[in-house]
Amino acid sequence: MKFGCECEMIKTDVTIKEKLGQLIMMDFRHWGCDKQENPIPMTEASSEILSLIQQYHLGSVILFRENIQNTAQTVSLLRNLQSASELPLFLGVDQEGGIVNRLQQGTTTPGNMLLGATGDTQCAEDMADVIGAELSVLGFNLNFAPTLDINSNQNNPIIGIRSFSDDAETVWAMGEAYIKGLQQQNIIPCVKHFPGHGDTEQDTHAGLAAIRRGKLELEQQELYPFVQACDAQVEMVMVAHVTVPALDNTMHISKKDDRNVGIPASLSYEILTNLLRKKMGYQGLLVTDALDMHAISLHFGQIEATIKCILAGVDMAMMPIRVWGEEDIPAFARLFDDLEKEYLNNERFASRVEESYQRIISFKQCKKLLENPIFTLDDGEHIAKAEKMVSGQSHHQREISVARKGVTLLKNDGLLPFKLQEGQQILILDTCDIRLGLTKNLLQKIVKECQLIINIQTQQIEDQEALSEALKKDIAAADLTLLLSENLQSLKTLTNVITQFAKEHSYPLVNVACNRPYDIAYLPSAKNYLCIYGASSFDQTNGTMSKLEVNLLGGFETLFMSNEGKILNNPQGKLPVTIRHGETKEVLFARRNGLPYE
Repeated sequence: MKFGCECEMIKTDVTIKEKLGQLIMMDFRHWGCDKQENPIPMTEASSEILSLIQQYHLGSVILFRENIQNTAQTVSLLRNLQSASELPLFLGVDQEGGIVNRLQQGTTTPGNMLLGATGDTQCAEDMADVIGAELSVLGFNLNFAPTLDINSNQNNPIIGIRSFSDDAETVWAMGEAYIKGLQQQNIIPCVKHFPGHGDTEQDTHAGLAAIRRGKLELEQQELYPFVQACDAQVEMVMVAHVTVPALDNTMHISKKDDRNVGIPASLSYEILTNLLRKKMGYQGLLVTDALDMHAISLHFGQIEATIKCILAGVDMAMMPIRVWGEEDIPAFARLFDDLEKEYLNNERFASRVEESYQRIISFKQCKKLLENPIFTLDDGEHIAKAEKMVSGQSHHQREISVARKGVTLLKNDGLLPFKLQEGQQILILDTCDIRLGLTKNLLQKIVKECQLIINIQTQQIEDQEALSEALKKDIAAADLTLLLSENLQSLKTLTNVITQFAKEHSYPLVNVACNRPYDIAYLPSAKNYLCIYGASSFDQTNGTMSKLEVNLLGGFETLFMSNEGKILNNPQGKLPVTIRHGETKEVLFARRNGLPYE
């Protein structure tokens, strides 16, 4: 993609409202409530929604998991949304793969940290190609991915396994391959979250986070992948609601409690224009992270935040106001009225709107968005093509191949691979009942394929220090215990107590890190430890539970050998992050650690 290509403008007599509309990206996650006052997911575009797109000339719509039920419904929804606009809409979604996965019917793919564990950029390109193919055939043209955040803080509550690595060069190498995979399917990649969200301990969905690094550290770490992305002329960058005092120490009086808070990057002229545009030379489109996140909504007014982000250099303000029903439409109208007043009374704001409008329109023409199947196929052809491709067998074969390659074995006392034999008892312990159900089903599938009958028991444990006598007996009776964990940040957990108990009595037990690999920092007694980089967990970006059966399957295959002695999957993954002790910060496992069987 070359910016600055000479394209004729679609229209010359453009109103202020039309220009402003192109700068706004809306979600319509719900529409109205049921009799119990529960929000109703918006799966069909109502006449009111279509009218808003048409009346306010909206340029972009983002869909969430609530909007996406099945392939035919998604195609119809996207086509209806586009039908309300004369110009091609940016139709976007957060389909990162892994735990951030909006397509309920789609191929999930294993997620970024597992891709980092493969050490193979071709895996990243291949999984992005799968994601891109499914998004494109549905009618999307924009994906808010890949994540270029470096997960340098192992206590980060929002990035974690959404990052490829804690190494800047690895993050860019994987990110560049991921971008290529999306582009070859005609999907616009939007890298995020500039200037980097990896070294925070605050979730911006809940409050304002800060990055405390100095300028030199920022240049060597957080900023490095984005500098490379600018040089590669990536089409779009999402900016984060994080404060970075080393880059901009401007303060703002919070509307929540009147205290001074830092200006986040998404509202900072210094960071977006002086640094990103001028110093780093970025020419593409800038979009904010959702402006209804508490990092913004608690401290800045909706109108003020929208104006500030545009003045700072943003081209598209994402979700500046919530419109989830007819009752929200008057507030939406006031937003546009106030933006139009600002345009008429503030020359700098008007100039910025003009600049972003021209950039967006030129971009839409140069990207040839009309090649999307929404424009090239009729309804029936479009749905038929999408249903044939989305979640197809070839895509699932590709994702399991990558998942197997990324599974990482960090400790093995000789127990693994465990030989499956007739009549064995395997006990699975976990705090999550959803994951227990998934793991039992997948293990039963593996056992069946090995033509064995094995007794598989599951038990949900509570996060407490006490270990019951009944559970002790169950562990003692089992031929193998699988102890699953998701996100340990304390030694005072039942998971740690169980691990110590098994070690003291030489009971065969494997700790499986189902989400972040860092759990071993809180399990000093672990003798066998496997990382699968995502199974099921709460997705904070959408407020839903996510499931990654592909990672569980790859992980479970790695644990076992058949009755005939065939290893089901030899672990090849290498740790893409450094794991430190939870308190002393001593390095326990350096990056690129990983044990094979052969």
